[in-house]
Amino acid sequence: MSDSGSTSQTAQPEILEDNGQVEQEEDYSVPAGSATMKINGTDVGEIYLNDTTNNAIVNALTDAVSYLRTSIPQSEDGNVHIDITVSSGIYEGDLDLSEGSALQSSLRDAITKYLDGNQSSTGQEGGQTGQPPAGGGNDDENKYSSYIFSKETPQYPYGYISIVTDQYESGSESDGSATMDGNVLSDGFELLLAGLYFANQESISIKNALEFSYEGTSLDDNVVIQTENVGEVNVDTKGGDDRVDIQVIQTPSASVAVDTPTPWDIVSAIYDISSGMANAGVEETIKEEVTEFTQAIMTAVEKMMDDIVNRPRTRVNILTGDGADQVALRLVNSTNFYAGDPSIADPRTGKWQAAYNFDIDLGGTELCMDLGDGADSAEISGGVSMLQGRNLLKTFSQLIAKYYPDDRLSGLEKTRYSIIGGQGDDSITLSTTSAFADFFGLNVYLEEEEDGGYDRLHLDGELATTDIYADGSVLPSIPFEDRIYYLTDDEG
Repeated sequence: MSDSGSTSQTAQPEILEDNGQVEQEEDYSVPAGSATMKINGTDVGEIYLNDTTNNAIVNALTDAVSYLRTSIPQSEDGNVHIDITVSSGIYEGDLDLSEGSALQSSLRDAITKYLDGNQSSTGQEGGQTGQPPAGGGNDDENKYSSYIFSKETPQYPYGYISIVTDQYESGSESDGSATMDGNVLSDGFELLLAGLYFANQESISIKNALEFSYEGTSLDDNVVIQTENVGEVNVDTKGGDDRVDIQVIQTPSASVAVDTPTPWDIVSAIYDISSGMANAGVEETIKEEVTEFTQAIMTAVEKMMDDIVNRPRTRVNILTGDGADQVALRLVNSTNFYAGDPSIADPRTGKWQAAYNFDIDLGGTELCMDLGDGADSAEISGGVSMLQGRNLLKTFSQLIAKYYPDDRLSGLEKTRYSIIGGQGDDSITLSTTSAFADFFGLNVYLEEEEDGGYDRLHLDGELATTDIYADGSVLPSIPFEDRIYYLTDDEG
């Protein structure tokens, strides 16, 4: 009772009762984002939205499988072109077109049926079909076989896919309003990614393609790009203070297929490839295997050396645009010994994969890096894919060294790195490991624009202190002044 005589009620706690109903959680909030799609230039007339299962890009590619069963017109070049345009929004989740993924398998199969007339690829486009032979693609009498990739017909590209923003499509620089919050993985497709904003070191992984292109936004892009067996890689970060980490594993030149139950015993026993010698003390059966394996390697190398001036060269073009950008580039020689999967076909040849493979990379890279405006930094390094069986890599390197000097090397272009500083005070760090990417050497060219700022070059790593000649003799020590030198413009 109050002094005024009015009644004041005190709030009582709410009593919860069990009414038998199931409490519902608040619905998941799906971010805005939409996509449209053209197949071979024909607009399918649908608008795809993000949902709780997939983003709009994945939904569009999934629907492309159905549309390829209809009367979509053929393209002029006889391939399948899927063009997706996205609006402003957030696209959460991965885009997975990697080997073995459900979306890649269904899309490949739909493309093959569309192009070849109702013939399912079962995962081996235009190559081996049916069930693989037991133990892989080779019989016991042919445990070692070599393939020169320039003589083979690759099974890729399966199709051409572009995923761009509406701003990019209209000819404008993308402002970053279309965000990709997930990774992109692609195997066997030609892919263009343009205008999507990668902000948190999302990964773009591209394998087995003729060309891949990426274009950033006006914001501070932060992305990791990894390519393997891609003929040409194009990266344009556009405006903003961008950070891009790039690893390019070069296109291999050849491969030796190994179908034997004891591959690592054989690899460990190899002493010298050129003579077919095994380490002392190994069993006679292993010695025989070493002889066969090394002979297959020698045969492949001789075939490549006969046409070495036309060896494969991976092309890498990087433009950082405006802003204080950071680029870390690692170029990797693809020579490697690894386990294969005999149940699937090798996309590089269309033949069944062997149980084990020794990829040989006698190619090189042509790099052009333009740092554009701003105070930029670039770190360039190199490496070799092969981590196991280092004795095999060592004796293989010695084998290639024996081709110096060789008339067949006349006219051979070494790997070439051209780095353009552009405007601003740039810092370039070049690791001596960069030379690992090419067995035949590396030339680096630095270009400074007039009045373009103060650029600094840092050389990092180790320099050779001895020289090994083709006959195996070793010069005890290279004088320090001969370990590094530079050419002026007058010297070419």
